[in-house]
Amino acid sequence: TTLTAFFQENMENPAARAYTYIEFPIHYTWDLSLHKWKPQTCICLSLLQDDNEWDECLLEASAIQSGRQLRLLFASILLFCQPVNPEILWNKHKLALCEDICYQHRVILQLKNEVHLNVPLLNDDQRAIYDAVLQAIADENGCFFVDGPGGTGKTFLYNTLLATVRSSGEIAVAVASSGIA
Repeated sequence: TTLTAFFQENMENPAARAYTYIEFPIHYTWDLSLHKWKPQTCICLSLLQDDNEWDECLLEASAIQSGRQLRLLFASILLFCQPVNPEILWNKHKLALCEDICYQHRVILQLKNEVHLNVPLLNDDQRAIYDAVLQAIADENGCFFVDGPGGTGKTFLYNTLLATVRSSGEIAVAVASSGIA
């Protein structure tokens, strides 16, 4: 029957899953001799709209745009261009669309690992400064100047503090006064 052939087409063709049984005849025709649904000839011959244009657009943009910019472009395509198969378009380009999110997640995991390894290595003085700076960040105030002779672990302390703040998703920027760095 046409219903069982509809289910069969959905199993074999991911593009067919975008349509309900009621919408199916708009995009597919029933071949009586084969007892099978076939894509509309007009679509196959590119006489009607398909998603090739949006596919190529996203493909070109992914070479030069960030993930955020690609997501904005994809949203614009969905809102204003009404692609025929948005799910297929998403599945084809989802890695490029989410690449920056995956990268940020990996960086945060690496920073958390660095903090986990380095905090126990802080000496008593470094740990006191570390705790004071983190408390000041939590209280949203404070300005610190860490000074000491070479080899006392200032850079290690700075890197551990920066990793701690950044691993929580916050922005931390290291700056130095002229002549100090």
